[in-house]
Amino acid sequence: MRGPVPSAPATAAPAGVRWLRHQPMTTSPGPRTERWERIASGGSDAAEVEVTCGKHLDVLGLRPIDADEAREYVAELAVAAAALRDGPTVTRETCPCCDAPVAADDAPVTILGITYVRCPGCGHAFVRTAPAPASLAGRFAEDDALAGVYTDLRALEIRMSQIVRPKLEWVRSAAARFGRGTGSLVDVGAGAGHFVAAARAAGIEATGYEISRASCGFAREVMGVELVHGDVTAMEPPAVPADVVTLWGVLEYVADPRRFVDHAARFLADDGLLVVEVPRADALSSAVQRALPEVVWRHMEPTSHLNVFSDASLATLLWDAGFEPVAAWYFGMDVYELLCQLAVRLPGGALDAVAPALLAMQPALDEARICDDVIVAARRR
Repeated sequence: MRGPVPSAPATAAPAGVRWLRHQPMTTSPGPRTERWERIASGGSDAAEVEVTCGKHLDVLGLRPIDADEAREYVAELAVAAAALRDGPTVTRETCPCCDAPVAADDAPVTILGITYVRCPGCGHAFVRTAPAPASLAGRFAEDDALAGVYTDLRALEIRMSQIVRPKLEWVRSAAARFGRGTGSLVDVGAGAGHFVAAARAAGIEATGYEISRASCGFAREVMGVELVHGDVTAMEPPAVPADVVTLWGVLEYVADPRRFVDHAARFLADDGLLVVEVPRADALSSAVQRALPEVVWRHMEPTSHLNVFSDASLATLLWDAGFEPVAAWYFGMDVYELLCQLAVRLPGGALDAVAPALLAMQPALDEARICDDVIVAARRR
């Protein structure tokens, strides 16, 4: 999943590109079609996008809130952040998505001593002075704690039933809308192999690529899946490209997401579907972390998440790679982030009575699209 990016140049987005979303002022349950319009100096283009909002998730069953564990985790992240800050760094002076100039004082927020800035063009948030790619690649490959959230046996069934299988069904539905099959699939950044295992169980010929040694071991021993271990950007694609290529929570980790998408697209058939999941900058989670930057639990976590996307930055990234969005799914864990922030500040047990009621607010955040996650499916233009 993570690692150095290939050296082939990517095409920069034209200056002055902007995106508009055309949607009804009222909403109804279920998916609806929106028009996403790209406006540039040479004219405009539009994509019809089927949008879904909200997803059921027993978040406390997946990741229970324990204030002591939260404090310990925050302390571990602080140590990791200090080590990365003290090592070699690379400063990016242009946006990783649209290539517009970005200064150090463009909407900065500093978390664990590492600063995110926000592109004034497309709204992309990213770590402007980031650890060198080799430092990050080593952490992603060898840090067992970083992979721990995905290799937790206690949450395995919830992860499979409420996260992985619903994603697989959404991908198959999106592909079916355009007459595309899902006979073969490549999962880039396969984590602990959950999605590859679910796809194979559904009769799909699925291959996963993963750089984390711990994740590959879990996939082999628990999921019964042998992943291709190593840096996918250093690998050649198979002779027969896949019907679907998925990048679940990968692009936030890479220094140059445009080049990473260009490489992943080499694994995809010409009429295939590219599926990308990323964290969103325009979310309650982001606002919480801007207000309380001395503590972080997830989302804008700068020791690993170098990028946090706006809808416009992701659309720009895909468009410049030769793709147009066709479906999007919005959901998040924003209330969970807020609860974790409160848990390390309030007396023990203070949140137990109100946590379920607060978590019940998440569907409203998803519907309003101030949630911290989005999946976009795209086809070649």
